[in-house]
Amino acid sequence: MPPKPPFDATQLKLLRDESDLLHLLFHRNKNQHRLLKWWQWIATLRRNLTKLLAEHDMITSAKTTPNRNTAVAKFKDRMAFMRSVVVPNAYAAFRTVIDSRVFAALGMVLVGVLARVWKVIKPSREELEKEREKKEATVKALQELDEELGVVISREEYGRGKAEAEVGEVISRAEYERAALVKAAGKAKDVPGKMRSVEDRGEKAPSKLQLEDGPAPPSKGTKTAVAAVAKAERDATQSSVEPVMAVKTKEKGRRRQSEPQSEASSAERKLKRKLEAEPEKKKKKQKKKGDDIDDLFSGLF
Repeated sequence: MPPKPPFDATQLKLLRDESDLLHLLFHRNKNQHRLLKWWQWIATLRRNLTKLLAEHDMITSAKTTPNRNTAVAKFKDRMAFMRSVVVPNAYAAFRTVIDSRVFAALGMVLVGVLARVWKVIKPSREELEKEREKKEATVKALQELDEELGVVISREEYGRGKAEAEVGEVISRAEYERAALVKAAGKAKDVPGKMRSVEDRGEKAPSKLQLEDGPAPPSKGTKTAVAAVAKAERDATQSSVEPVMAVKTKEKGRRRQSEPQSEASSAERKLKRKLEAEPEKKKKKQKKKGDDIDDLFSGLF
């Protein structure tokens, strides 16, 4: 058994009549009003109403379920577009035609056609109820999501809290100096043979109360330890630099020694090349001087 069509016979006849009337109005007034802004909504209403009727016929004439489902989906999309976009904008455009009073009769006819079309395609009570429930569920989900995300704060508050976290904790000068002494003592302890502990030097270790009161003036042993650490660092730096300087000096000496040899060898090569390029001079043959007998017979030949 085929499914029930979306429109009954009365509604379908009403929509076809309004589509024919819009078609006649469109061709009757196209040359005169086609450049006006409100004319585009007459064309949009006529085009979408024609396509809606064609999709309705596809639903009723479909022989297979997939074709029928495709036609139903297109029909629902067209109905939603006409309800949310076409009808509200067309009503606002047709009201401007009535307000202009020049073509008030045409504007009244267009508003009447639009009202009859809306009477057929407007959503029913069941559809309105479903839409309201859907909106309420969406609003509730958004509220729950806002509760999970936390409180919204401004950019200034966020930047201020981040800056306070990066600055750190404020300490007094006495605590800073005491931490510096402890750090220096730790560095000196890492160098073997340069520093001894308080007990090894025979001194008395400071009590907890003395540490809380403030840093004690550095003793002679502490000064010696700090100086030893500085000297060890200088020695390590100098020892790492000396091999590099020695290598550079050796390379420089070798370069100087090789320069005269390279110059002499280049001069020899040039001279040899020049000698090879010059052609060998041919020796001239000297004529032998003949005697008297040769002079007598020279005319015969």
